[in-house]
Amino acid sequence: MNEGEVLLQSGLSVRAHGRRSLEFKLEHELGKKDRPSFRTRALFVFPSGLAMSEERLSRSRWYANLRAYLRLYLPPASLSELAEVKLYFNAEDAVAEGVVSKRRAAKKLRRLFRLHAQRLRDASGLASEKVISELAESGHEAALASANSFVAEIDAARLPLRNCAGQAPTDPDHKLGRLIRRCDEWLSLEVSGQLLQVMHALQERDLIVPKACHDLLDTEERWRESQSYPSHLFNPQRDGSALLMCTSQLKKLMGTALHLDLSAQAPSSGIQDLAFAIAASVAMLWAVGMQIITWWFVGNPVSPDAAPETILTFTVVAVLAYALKDKIKEGLRGWFRARIPDWLFDRKQVGRDDEEEMATAQESTRFLGLDELSDSDRAWFKSSSPLGVPVDVISYQRTTVLHADRLREAQPDIAGLTEIVRFALRPWLTHMDNLSQPFWHRDDSAHIVKRKALRMYPVVLLIELSRPKETLRFTYKLHVSQRGLEGVERV
Repeated sequence: MNEGEVLLQSGLSVRAHGRRSLEFKLEHELGKKDRPSFRTRALFVFPSGLAMSEERLSRSRWYANLRAYLRLYLPPASLSELAEVKLYFNAEDAVAEGVVSKRRAAKKLRRLFRLHAQRLRDASGLASEKVISELAESGHEAALASANSFVAEIDAARLPLRNCAGQAPTDPDHKLGRLIRRCDEWLSLEVSGQLLQVMHALQERDLIVPKACHDLLDTEERWRESQSYPSHLFNPQRDGSALLMCTSQLKKLMGTALHLDLSAQAPSSGIQDLAFAIAASVAMLWAVGMQIITWWFVGNPVSPDAAPETILTFTVVAVLAYALKDKIKEGLRGWFRARIPDWLFDRKQVGRDDEEEMATAQESTRFLGLDELSDSDRAWFKSSSPLGVPVDVISYQRTTVLHADRLREAQPDIAGLTEIVRFALRPWLTHMDNLSQPFWHRDDSAHIVKRKALRMYPVVLLIELSRPKETLRFTYKLHVSQRGLEGVERV
């Protein structure tokens, strides 16, 4: 099951984003409410040896290593449906046929082109994955028929944009024409890449790659050359990195149609700092109060006629009071930390589209001990292959509210929003031991063998999704080494 299928079934995908980042991908449907709310709560349970405590890590560093993205998503479309789409290279024609309104028509039309490019890229990607998976299970003739069918569907779906790009103005100052050509170049590269993957899968099965595959690949290459697209100058054998950079830049340009502009308020710890100040004040009041009470009942220890018993009693009480002061302060800090309500968030992010607020996300983070978790969370952890060593817990919560009415008004076919949260692992790796560790064992022939293995640390991840109609829980185990995230395992 690929990432897209996991996301579609559960609304959550957890995976490694390279070795140095952990990525949550959450899918939120608009539903019927005007302001649907989605809460994501994650409990990271670390071995204490990693020293993931508030004193060492701090919330400011935690948020500095966290990135979030809000991306709109559209209902999926098939290649055959996209082949029937009518595109406009002239904004006036689009207004005349009611595709866009006259107010900022060119800007809306540019957005529609980017959305079409995203849909076509996603549809062709799903189709290529389906063909490749079928190749392993089908016979010779069925595999060739599947590949030929894929080529025909891709070619038909590419025609509307390819024809529009051929008629679009080539003047670099014409914004709509320039965007149409960029959309077309990006899709030509993406489709060619997906087609090459299918051809490689056929080749791996020792099948003759159909002529239609080579013909479509040649067609796209000639098209990019005829349109003088920059990518046609790159030879993959020599300029692979430059070609990937070009594709990545075009991808980011297309992605601006879906990603909301995020602005974040700086993390504020005012409420928690106030609570901790109260804890320190109560502890200090205890220490000073005990001395005042002793002075009241026993006498003044600094008076010239003070008895030795008075001085001794006052000294003992003062020492014990100060010894208990720190314990009282830490106990009250933990009590306040566990009871600070969720709505007192650390940071708020606002997602805007065309300067209009579309979604908000509130984040809060708490550093806890295992005994500070609720009974329900402790039972959840104990049922999920606990680590069996002393642990530190970081509780991260994110509450996202969508302005569904505004999303529908701007784009009636918007289906919802995909939220991407990435945690950089740099702070996790600070206190890890050496990467490799030698060990010895006896093999089947009684020889003693010396080997090296990666030294890894398990981290338990508990995720709770609260949606308008349901609450779901997921458990993962992360395997982390000095070089980063080695694997993500669903428990």
